[in-house]
Amino acid sequence: MDWREHIHSDPEILRGKPVVKGTRLSVDFILGLFAAGWTEKQVLENYPLLTPEKLRAVLAFAAGGIRKKVSPREGRRMKLDLKEQYIVDRQGLKVAVILPLAQYEQLLEDLHDLAVVAERREEETISLDEVEKRLKENGLL
Repeated sequence: MDWREHIHSDPEILRGKPVVKGTRLSVDFILGLFAAGWTEKQVLENYPLLTPEKLRAVLAFAAGGIRKKVSPREGRRMKLDLKEQYIVDRQGLKVAVILPLAQYEQLLEDLHDLAVVAERREEETISLDEVEKRLKENGLL
């Protein structure tokens, strides 16, 4: 399967995260559904723009990234080489920081990711073997 037929990355959509073409559904979001125990049927019922073939493309994309040890964002994630500029009060104390908008947006996205992790910290974790088993049961591997 050539995942490129179904997955693409556009800086204007979800800050360049790989998404299923024609949607705003990112690869990592869909993988997260499976990791949370969703079945293929549940994903397809809840996201009618997806098809079994598009789900296989998501998995092929993820597998390719793991095999090549490449970031799913294919290097698009910005390095936070901050050159901070500060706003100071009359006493010279820092009261605010000035950041380029792209860095600010990246920080917001990272904070959101951390909030999701914190919200899900009580969820049961499953092993990689269990993920593979579930994917095979659902015909996705």
